Amino acid sequence: MTTMNTKYTDEQIEQMANLIRELLNINETQNANLIAMNAKLLNEEAKVRQLTTQLMIFMKPYNNDNHNN
Repeated sequence: MTTMNTKYTDEQIEQMANLIRELLNINETQNANLIAMNAKLLNEEAKVRQLTTQLMIFMKPYNNDNHNN
């Protein structure tokens, strides 16, 4: 196995550290956006379930009338 003995200057190390910090900040922001979007989708899903249940309750008498005819 070959090992690399690459030497970085202090300036290069500082640039890499800044890039890593920037990437971590972007990642943190994207994670927060995804968490918020997930919460919104869960809320919308709950609304759809509630409306579907209400619709089924509303339609139940009509479905019973159709089956009796």
